[in-house]
Amino acid sequence: MTAYNPCAPYVIESGKKKGKSIEQLMFTDYGWLVFMKNLLNEKSAGAKNKLHKHIEWVLAQGSSRIPKMICPQCNKKTVSFFSYLGSERFGYSMSAAYTCCDDKECVSRLSAQGIEKVPTFLPITFSSITHFNNKQDQKRVAEILKHCFGLPKRLTKEVLFTFFSE
Repeated sequence: MTAYNPCAPYVIESGKKKGKSIEQLMFTDYGWLVFMKNLLNEKSAGAKNKLHKHIEWVLAQGSSRIPKMICPQCNKKTVSFFSYLGSERFGYSMSAAYTCCDDKECVSRLSAQGIEKVPTFLPITFSSITHFNNKQDQKRVAEILKHCFGLPKRLTKEVLFTFFSE
């Protein structure tokens, strides 16, 4: 079996997601990609189509991305976590400013900024998007990921394909 090595983004050609690339959906609808991967795994009889292979490839590539942003707490290591405060009912407060590396002192320093509340920490990974049910919260996590990975504000199909291919 040969490894899947795409040469271009996979663009959805029909349905609600028409015109979007699988790479763009990592930031806008990560949960749907995981759902589709699981559905395709159930339905495939051994042979995988190009969509199935591309979704698996992007999800695998996404899980191996390493943030470029330097920890704002110590200014030494790259960030590993972001923190958030709030509730599902009233929403969450989160931003790339509330990130830190894996150093215990940095985590402690960031926790102390919670002002009488202890923040929750999540890893800077795409799977963290699914921790939140509200689309606005998911969008905020995607913005944090963009910032931490050093991506531009406007995510084109080509920019994201290059990002996931590196």
